[in-house]
Amino acid sequence: MVEGCHGAGRALAQRLVGDGELVLDVPAKLAARVRVYSQGHGRKTDADDAVSIGLAALNSTGVAVVHGDDTLVSLRLLDASVDASVLDTVMLAMVADIFTAP
Repeated sequence: MVEGCHGAGRALAQRLVGDGELVLDVPAKLAARVRVYSQGHGRKTDADDAVSIGLAALNSTGVAVVHGDDTLVSLRLLDASVDASVLDTVMLAMVADIFTAP
């Protein structure tokens, strides 16, 4: 269960989906509503947040299963390809400097 899979929680949700985990998107408003009515009086701590998100997911019909984002996967592959190309270019430049040094 991840709060806000289309916002701040998107990267985490997609990483978990990519690793084969079942991820549920808990809307932030729903989790906040549960947090307000909980014992902590709406204070936002990691432990209280986790409990609020879990309770919201168990007691609501507004929770959706998150699926992998093909666009995000493509961008990651492209980024890895660019990183490899940059590394190759830097290494070639270093080798050229070694052979052209006086």
